[in-house]
Amino acid sequence: MSFYRSMQGLVFVMLGFAILGAWMLTLAGGSVLLPYRISDLGLSNDISNFAFLISAGWLAQAVTTVTFGFFTDAEKRARGSRSVLLWVAIAAMPLSVWLLDSATDWLWLAIGWIAVQGTAGALTAICFAIAGDFINDELIGVMSGVFGAVPGIALLVGVEIADVRWVPANLIFWIPTVVSIVALMPLAIYYSRNNRLMVPAEETVEPLQRVGLWKLVIVVALITAAAPAVQLFPIQYLVSEVGVPWESVPTHVTLLGAVSVGSLVFGSLLSGLVVRKLRGSLEILSAAALVQLISLALMHGASTSGYYLFFFGLVSFGIGLASGSLVATAIWTLGRSNAVGRNLSAISAAQAIPFALLAAYAGLSFDQVGWHETLDSLFVIAALLSLLAIVPLAQGKIVFRDSRVEE
Repeated sequence: MSFYRSMQGLVFVMLGFAILGAWMLTLAGGSVLLPYRISDLGLSNDISNFAFLISAGWLAQAVTTVTFGFFTDAEKRARGSRSVLLWVAIAAMPLSVWLLDSATDWLWLAIGWIAVQGTAGALTAICFAIAGDFINDELIGVMSGVFGAVPGIALLVGVEIADVRWVPANLIFWIPTVVSIVALMPLAIYYSRNNRLMVPAEETVEPLQRVGLWKLVIVVALITAAAPAVQLFPIQYLVSEVGVPWESVPTHVTLLGAVSVGSLVFGSLLSGLVVRKLRGSLEILSAAALVQLISLALMHGASTSGYYLFFFGLVSFGIGLASGSLVATAIWTLGRSNAVGRNLSAISAAQAIPFALLAAYAGLSFDQVGWHETLDSLFVIAALLSLLAIVPLAQGKIVFRDSRVEE
């Protein structure tokens, strides 16, 4: 038993690093690195195209995540593992970055960015499916919290290791890519060699009621809307809302990122620990929606009063509360069937949908009213969607019971 637990812990750590690798470039690139590259290319005058570019990328990630969720389940049924698709996705990463890095106009930026996001979606689907196969219910709550926290860590790490203050402009995409591949390799090598020896996780927690996949997808999409409202356009927010001079943006981005990511990680880890004890996620998700609603509603005043860091941290804490319980909720309510890849990829894709829709809205709104009004409206929309998320959550509890037979 101790050997089994040590293997569980090893796989847990490798999966955490793999998710970090899958998300680092896509999050750091979309929030910070792409705006710098667009500025270097002299394309900043068409900044609304940036919003549409981000929207297309997130839509591509959602589609690819779901698609590879089906593919990886099919590979599991046919071959008994998911290793071939894992290696294909890793190999596609440098190719997608080469397309992005060599782009000199909006068309090739879009092609490269869609390729990068699609690769991230494929890796996410495969890593989540492997987690669903092997991480047992004793660790699934903690793993859910870690998986919810890792994207925030990936964003901060990706931005810092490619900081334009000391990294040449031609390397801002390649450095996160190399780090991402290094983070993915331990899982890929270990899983390829040992997947047939790894013990599949048993279902020791069964739901008192099953929640349909699509209902869960809708709830996740609604409650995730706060994330793109505060994460998509941090540079534009600092310049247009807070009034930060352009030359001081890198320093303020680092500070804002540290506060936001720290709050998100804390909320996500707390959520992952609590979801197991509560045997359910209704209370956590409702609390997350309420925190997001209040902090987003006050965000406009916070921008002009100087308390924007506090409210950014509060919103991020609510985002962490929600994201930290999603993997456990999906596994415990949908089960560990042969469709675990499909189920978890659908939940991940649901988180990408608000990013795509709100980014597209920002592109349309910017041409009409500018960034200041656009960002304020994003906060309002996200607050309303957080409120709407409480409605289906209030209709019935998602609860679980421990079905283990004590020996």
